[in-house]
Amino acid sequence: MATSACCPLCYDGTPCQVKVEISFSPDCDSSSSSGGESSGGASSGASSGASSGSSSSSSSTSCTCASAVDATNSADGGGHLAEWTNTGAGGGECELQGSDKSRDLIAFEFDFDLPANRTVCGVIVTLNIEADSVPGGVRDGDVQFERNGATSTTKSLGDAIGGDGSWPATATDITLGSAEDAWSEAGTTDDYVIEYPNTGYFRVVLIGVNNDSGTNTAIVNSVSVQICYQS
Repeated sequence: MATSACCPLCYDGTPCQVKVEISFSPDCDSSSSSGGESSGGASSGASSGASSGSSSSSSSTSCTCASAVDATNSADGGGHLAEWTNTGAGGGECELQGSDKSRDLIAFEFDFDLPANRTVCGVIVTLNIEADSVPGGVRDGDVQFERNGATSTTKSLGDAIGGDGSWPATATDITLGSAEDAWSEAGTTDDYVIEYPNTGYFRVVLIGVNNDSGTNTAIVNSVSVQICYQS
C-alpha cells in the first residue's frame, strides 16, 4: 500500500504524534456543539484540514495527530457484504463485484498524546484512499467515529471527494471535519485516549462503500485523525 502524510495539518516531516498551536475566532465551547456542517476535500499530497485566523477574542487551540495502526471488519450481519483484507496496518482492501457493498472498516489504535480533561473543539479525519477500478467503479461511503460509548454524526465521504463520489485512481488524502467541528460529539480529551481492547476505545468507521458494476477494489492506505482541543 502507498503511504501518505500522517495528519496533513500537523505534518512537518516528523512521525505521528505532532502538535500544532492554532487560533480561530469562534469560542471553543460554542463551536464544540455544532457538528452538522463538515468541511471536506481531496488533495494528491499533504492537505490542510483547518485554517488559522485571528480576532481580538480568539482562543488558543492545539491539535494533536495520530494514525491508526490496526483495522478490522465489522460483522457481516447476514448481509453478505464484501470483506476488507490486508487490514493489519490501519487500512485495508476490499474487492467489490457487481452491486456489492463493503462491510464497515474499523480503524483503531491511534494512541493520541493528549492532555487530560480539555474541551474538544474539533475532529479532523483524513483517509488516504484509491481505487483499482474502471472510472466510477468504487463510490461513496460514510465516515463516523466512536469514543467512550458515544457515536458521532455521520459524514459523507462521497461529498468530500466531490463530483459523483467516485474514488480516485491514485492515492489521495480526503479530509472531513475541521478544527471547529466536533461532529456533535465534543466531549473532552479523556474520551479519545481510551485504547483497544478497553470498553469505549476510540475508532473511526468507514461505512458501506458502493460498487457500480464489474469487479473493482477499494483501497484505504491510512486513516489519520487530528483532535483539536482548548489549550
